[in-house]
Order: sequence, then C-alpha cells, then structure tokens
Amino acid sequence: MRYEIQWELIGKELEKFLDFASKISDEFSVARYFNGVIPDEVLKSVHDEYKDMLIQGDRNRRKAFSENMEYRQRICEFTGSVEAAEEYFDQLYQQDMEGLEEGLEEFFIPAEGDRSFETQRPFETEREDFLKSRFTRATLVTSGALFEVCYFRMGKTWNEVRNQLTDLFQYPIKIDETSFENPAFYRDGEAKIMVCSHDEVCTLDLTAQEAEEFKKLGIEFEC
Repeated sequence: MRYEIQWELIGKELEKFLDFASKISDEFSVARYFNGVIPDEVLKSVHDEYKDMLIQGDRNRRKAFSENMEYRQRICEFTGSVEAAEEYFDQLYQQDMEGLEEGLEEFFIPAEGDRSFETQRPFETEREDFLKSRFTRATLVTSGALFEVCYFRMGKTWNEVRNQLTDLFQYPIKIDETSFENPAFYRDGEAKIMVCSHDEVCTLDLTAQEAEEFKKLGIEFEC
C-alpha cells in the first residue's frame, strides 16, 4: 500500500512519524550529490546501470500501453490518438537518451550550506553501524545526477540523525561533517519510507499491517 505525505511534519507529529519509521525498519540510508572523482570503471558501471534503467522504463511504458486498457485510454486522452501516443513515447525515449549523455556536472546541485563539494571524496567512516556506500544516477527519489548513497543499521548514527531533524524534509543532515539529505528506511532490504528533501515529498510503501499502524498515528496522507 502506497501513501504520500506532501506537507511539513514538525513537533509531536514528527516524533510519532520517526518512532514509526524506527519501528518498521532495520536500516536507513542518506544520499548526497557527488562532484568528486571516482574510478573510471565505477563511473562506467553507474552510467551503464542508469542506461539499462531508462531502456527498461521505455519498454515498460510501451508494454503497459499495449496491455493495460486503462493506461492506454489515459495516454490516448492526453495525446489524442494511438499514433500520437507512439510519437510521445519516442520523444520521451529520445529525451532520456539525450539526458544520459549530458555531462554529470550539469546536474550537480550542492546541498544548502554545503561547501564540501569543492574537495569531495567518497564517504569513509569508522562507525560500527555503517554498512556500505554506493554510487548511482538513480536513487529512490531522484535521478540524473551522480549520487553517493550511504547505508547504516538502525542504531547510534540514526539517533544522531534523528536529533537533527526539526521537520521531516530538513537538510542538510550532517554525519561526520558530511552533508546528506533524502533519508530512506528499509526492512530486509525492501524500501519502506523514502523522503525527497528538496521536493518535500515522503512516500511510504507499507504492508497491510504496517498501514493500519500508520493510520493510527493520525497523520494526514494521500493515497
């Protein structure tokens, strides 16, 4: 079950929400736009992964148009005809491929107040609850730029992050003097809660039981 929160959560509502996120999660991640140097083979892997995702997205759109009558009708109402819909998909694909080839520096937007991008290096830490980091051009909530996503077990680092949050979409989030944003929460590797700090949107993918617990919080949401 998918829900969205598109307004600021502060005070008691925020505390209830973060309690809920902590309860249903065993890991969390934070991300940052990355403007430093990484090995060419890593950058190529990131690029190829993103290209594969864009190609699969085009295939999924066309398959849905062919097999899902509700989606087909919605697209045809928007474009005007089946032929126009096909042209629309072609245009989207062309835009995706052009965006793929653009320089990564054109996408880079540093977090507010962050000057570390001037000498950025991959994140390193001795924290016991640190799990891993990875580079990608497609996080759970953003795409296009080069991001570094860092993962932690729920524990001391999460408590430090939580203490920084005065609203759900606050950024930057500081960990070892490095600025992050876009916290996300996982259970057994599955994303449960995804926050886009800049766009101020929080998406929740919950089981039926989790959804019932969430609704008890009394927090306004959209389906």
